[in-house]
Amino acid sequence: MIDTHSHLYDEAFDQDRDTVIKSCQDLNVTKIISPAVDKESYKKMNSLADRYNGYIFPTMGLHPTSVGCTWEEDLAYTKQLLFDNPTRYVAIGEIGLDLYWSEEFFIEQCEVLRQQTMWSLDLHKPLILHVRKAYEEIFQMLEPFGGKLRGVFHSFEGEEKHIERINRCGDFYIGVGGVATYKKRVSRLLASKVPLSRIVLETDSPYLTPSPLQGNRNSTENLPVIVKKLSEIYSVSQEEVIRQTTENAERLFFE
Repeated sequence: MIDTHSHLYDEAFDQDRDTVIKSCQDLNVTKIISPAVDKESYKKMNSLADRYNGYIFPTMGLHPTSVGCTWEEDLAYTKQLLFDNPTRYVAIGEIGLDLYWSEEFFIEQCEVLRQQTMWSLDLHKPLILHVRKAYEEIFQMLEPFGGKLRGVFHSFEGEEKHIERINRCGDFYIGVGGVATYKKRVSRLLASKVPLSRIVLETDSPYLTPSPLQGNRNSTENLPVIVKKLSEIYSVSQEEVIRQTTENAERLFFE
């Protein structure tokens, strides 16, 4: 299994991080992708990836909820880290648009997204997209690129019409984690509109703990719960879910 979205560098794991990672290895989690958030987290993320080189893979990007009054300085620092060592990072992310928490810096969010999307084309790297209450807005940003983009819509919880728009944006996968275990609408939409060949596994640890484990810290250790749910959604074996989603993640991030 590959967890395509896990913040194991988060302080929630400060007391038992190595134990958690050993548990993930024992569960046959073969790779973990560690998404960037902001300049305060980059050092911890990179240090963890260095410690588990070849197992934990960092990305680089400025998260939309981290876009504020110092966005230009923050984005310049993010770009410097990325372009100084582009082979270190397997994707640009997590980036995107978020109107759930605040609309105050939305214009700035759009500019930050635009610039980082350009980086993905310059460096031939996939995008990890965070979208909350901003699907229409993000399509307005991505569709002008004419289907040249690729990446994953992380923690997808959109609608049928959004699946159709995603397909117009380029070579995109759908990241499936805890949301699919407690939002039946998402499960039904996946089953009817998204083939397993377009799905990648994720946990978003330590957030979005899957049902029935809600109330506890989420971890990459919970990937089997997501696999079981996808097995039910697609009426295939758990082994087939693991095989196909691993193949998808390898193709997107490591080829």
